[in-house]
Amino acid sequence: CTFCEFFQQYVEKVRLSGKDTLPVEAYMGDPNFFHSKLAANCCVALAKAYCSATVHTEVNDFSHSGGLSLPVSQQVAQLLYEIPHHMAVIVPDAKEGEKKEVFRLTTEMTLQLANDLGSSITSLTLGRLEINTSEK
Repeated sequence: CTFCEFFQQYVEKVRLSGKDTLPVEAYMGDPNFFHSKLAANCCVALAKAYCSATVHTEVNDFSHSGGLSLPVSQQVAQLLYEIPHHMAVIVPDAKEGEKKEVFRLTTEMTLQLANDLGSSITSLTLGRLEINTSEK
C-alpha cells in the first residue's frame, strides 16, 4: 500500500539518522508524503462509511455498541481487520532468482497490527508521522 511503503521509508530514514524522529522538513516536501496522506484520507473515509453502514448484531473485538462510537483510528482498524484488502508480499521470482513484491487480497491481519496501522494511518491524515509497530 502507498502509505505502508512511505512508513517503511520513514522508519529507515529515522534509523539511519540515529534519532527518534525526523524534523517535519525532512519529509514535508516529499511527494510520497502527499500521496500517502491522500491514501490515508481515502482509507479513513472508507472506514467511516463502512462503520456507519455496518450494523453489528454480535459483540465483536472493537465495540459493544457498533462502529459509530469508535474513535477514527479504531474504525480504520476494524475496516482493515474485516474487509479483504491488498497487501504486499515478497516472493521468490523463479525466472530471475530474485525476490519480487506482489500484492494479494487478504484479511490475514492480527487485531494488534490492525490497531497499529489504524493509529498510524489516522495520524498521517493529520500530517503527523506516528509509526506504531508493536508487532515485529
